[in-house]
Amino acid sequence: MLENINENNLKSKKVTLESLAGTVGILSRNVGRLVTTVGDLSNKVASLDGKVDSLASSTSKGFEDMQEKFNILESGQENIKLRLDHVAYRFEVVDLKKRVERLEDRTGIS
Repeated sequence: MLENINENNLKSKKVTLESLAGTVGILSRNVGRLVTTVGDLSNKVASLDGKVDSLASSTSKGFEDMQEKFNILESGQENIKLRLDHVAYRFEVVDLKKRVERLEDRTGIS
């Protein structure tokens, strides 16, 4: 608004104290509104900071929980592998036992 007031305008227009007071009043109200808006934005940013911190904390806890669950799953998987190794061994023993029995039957050794 002040940019519109230049030397030519002042010469061609009579500026009175009343008009200046009105302009100052308008500017004062605008500044007041801006201060209120900036205050509101500042409060909202502070609120968002708290929410972001809370979200970061929750996410971190979630990852820690998932890591714990992965460790449990990994341990369980190792147990399954060990049991499967024994199952394969048992099948080999059963197969070998059958072969030995067949050989014993054929040779007459029992």
